[in-house]
Amino acid sequence: LAHRLENPRYLGLCYHNVAEPVDPLTHFGYDCKRPGEFEQDLAMLASVFGIADASPFAEQAAPEPARRGQALVSFDDGHRQWHDIVLPILRRQCVR
Repeated sequence: LAHRLENPRYLGLCYHNVAEPVDPLTHFGYDCKRPGEFEQDLAMLASVFGIADASPFAEQAAPEPARRGQALVSFDDGHRQWHDIVLPILRRQCVR
Protein backbone atom coordinates (compact mmCIF):
# COMPACT_ATOMS: atom_id res chain seq x y z
CA LEU A 1 0.00 0.00 0.00
CA ALA A 2 2.75 2.46 0.93
CA HIS A 3 4.20 2.42 -2.61
CA ARG A 4 0.90 3.86 -3.96
CA LEU A 5 0.91 6.86 -1.64
CA GLU A 6 2.43 10.09 -2.80
CA ASN A 7 1.15 13.53 -1.72
CA PRO A 8 -2.60 13.63 -2.37
CA ARG A 9 -5.10 16.15 -1.01
CA TYR A 10 -6.91 13.10 0.20
CA LEU A 11 -6.68 9.43 -0.60
CA GLY A 12 -9.72 7.23 -1.18
CA LEU A 13 -9.43 3.51 -0.61
CA CYS A 14 -12.20 1.03 -1.34
CA TYR A 15 -11.89 -2.42 0.15
CA HIS A 16 -13.76 -5.23 -1.57
CA ASN A 17 -12.97 -8.19 0.64
CA VAL A 18 -11.54 -8.62 4.14
CA ALA A 19 -11.71 -12.24 5.21
CA GLU A 20 -9.84 -15.09 6.84
CA PRO A 21 -9.43 -17.35 5.03
CA VAL A 22 -9.84 -15.71 1.64
CA ASP A 23 -13.19 -16.82 0.24
CA PRO A 24 -12.92 -17.60 -3.51
CA LEU A 25 -16.70 -17.12 -3.91
CA THR A 26 -16.53 -13.44 -2.87
CA HIS A 27 -13.03 -12.68 -4.11
CA PHE A 28 -13.90 -12.23 -7.84
CA GLY A 29 -10.35 -11.27 -8.80
CA TYR A 30 -10.13 -8.30 -6.43
CA ASP A 31 -7.36 -7.97 -3.91
CA CYS A 32 -8.39 -9.53 -0.64
CA LYS A 33 -7.00 -8.48 2.72
CA ARG A 34 -6.83 -10.68 5.75
CA PRO A 35 -8.06 -8.94 8.92
CA GLY A 36 -4.52 -8.42 10.24
CA GLU A 37 -3.42 -6.86 6.95
CA PHE A 38 -6.45 -4.53 6.95
CA GLU A 39 -5.68 -3.49 10.53
CA GLN A 40 -2.06 -2.75 9.53
CA ASP A 41 -3.31 -0.64 6.60
CA LEU A 42 -5.52 1.40 8.95
CA ALA A 43 -2.73 1.91 11.47
CA MET A 44 -0.36 3.12 8.74
CA LEU A 45 -2.98 5.40 7.18
CA ALA A 46 -3.86 6.87 10.57
CA SER A 47 -0.22 7.55 11.44
CA VAL A 48 0.79 8.99 8.06
CA PHE A 49 -2.41 10.69 6.88
CA GLY A 50 -5.18 10.53 9.43
CA ILE A 51 -8.51 8.98 8.56
CA ALA A 52 -11.10 11.38 7.12
CA ASP A 53 -14.69 11.67 8.30
CA ALA A 54 -16.89 10.46 5.43
CA SER A 55 -19.66 13.04 6.00
CA PRO A 56 -18.20 15.78 3.73
CA PHE A 57 -17.81 13.23 0.92
CA ALA A 58 -21.54 12.47 1.08
CA GLU A 59 -22.32 16.18 0.70
CA GLN A 60 -20.03 17.08 -2.22
CA ALA A 61 -17.96 15.22 -4.81
CA ALA A 62 -14.52 16.66 -3.95
CA PRO A 63 -14.65 18.31 -0.53
CA GLU A 64 -11.74 20.11 1.03
CA PRO A 65 -10.44 17.75 3.72
CA ALA A 66 -10.05 18.90 7.31
CA ARG A 67 -6.30 18.72 6.73
CA ARG A 68 -4.22 17.88 3.68
CA GLY A 69 -3.53 14.23 3.04
CA GLN A 70 -6.37 12.52 4.87
CA ALA A 71 -7.46 9.04 3.84
CA LEU A 72 -11.07 8.03 3.23
CA VAL A 73 -11.76 4.31 3.64
CA SER A 74 -14.86 2.79 2.04
CA PHE A 75 -16.20 -0.70 1.45
CA ASP A 76 -17.72 -2.27 -1.65
CA ASP A 77 -20.95 -4.27 -1.61
CA GLY A 78 -22.84 -5.25 1.52
CA HIS A 79 -20.93 -8.26 2.74
CA ARG A 80 -21.65 -9.50 6.28
CA GLN A 81 -17.88 -9.41 6.85
CA TRP A 82 -18.05 -5.61 7.11
CA HIS A 83 -20.10 -5.99 10.28
CA ASP A 84 -18.54 -9.16 11.65
CA ILE A 85 -14.86 -8.57 10.84
CA VAL A 86 -14.26 -4.96 9.81
CA LEU A 87 -16.45 -3.03 12.27
CA PRO A 88 -14.58 -4.35 15.35
CA ILE A 89 -11.27 -3.40 13.70
CA LEU A 90 -12.56 0.11 12.91
CA ARG A 91 -13.67 0.51 16.52
CA ARG A 92 -10.28 -0.66 17.85
CA GLN A 93 -8.57 1.88 15.58
CA CYS A 94 -11.09 4.62 16.59
CA VAL A 95 -12.21 5.11 12.98
CA ARG A 96 -15.73 6.42 12.52
